[in-house]
Amino acid sequence: MSEEQKIEEKKPDAEILFPDQEVYGVKVRPWTFNQFVSILPDLLNIRKGLKENGIEIGELENLKDDDEGKILEFLVKLLPLIPATTIVAKTIKEEIEKVEEWEFDKTAGIFLVILIQNAGRIKNFFGLGLRAMQAVRKAG
Repeated sequence: MSEEQKIEEKKPDAEILFPDQEVYGVKVRPWTFNQFVSILPDLLNIRKGLKENGIEIGELENLKDDDEGKILEFLVKLLPLIPATTIVAKTIKEEIEKVEEWEFDKTAGIFLVILIQNAGRIKNFFGLGLRAMQAVRKAG
């Protein structure tokens, strides 16, 4: 491998630290701490809605690929609880009204990328992160 090829393959530090992904012409990057804090009330509402509807997060992890019926049943209960357009708007710093006017494929595609990019943060929030916050509340 030539020196020129090695230089071309090396990514800038900013690209490694903030891996942007362009979806439908919109640049999406993982949440910053402040974005996560702004989305936290939405996550709390999702958590509350899940509890009120008797949905356990573990249900999703236990589903297998061949459980199509169960997956669809889970999605029917889960999707109305997720404020996708709000999360998309806060993540990409766009007006909610504009995001609400987008076509389904664009909003869904961007929302899925956001979920994938932030899966670790979301999973930690619903698991260990939530227990840690409860412990802080009890201590205070």
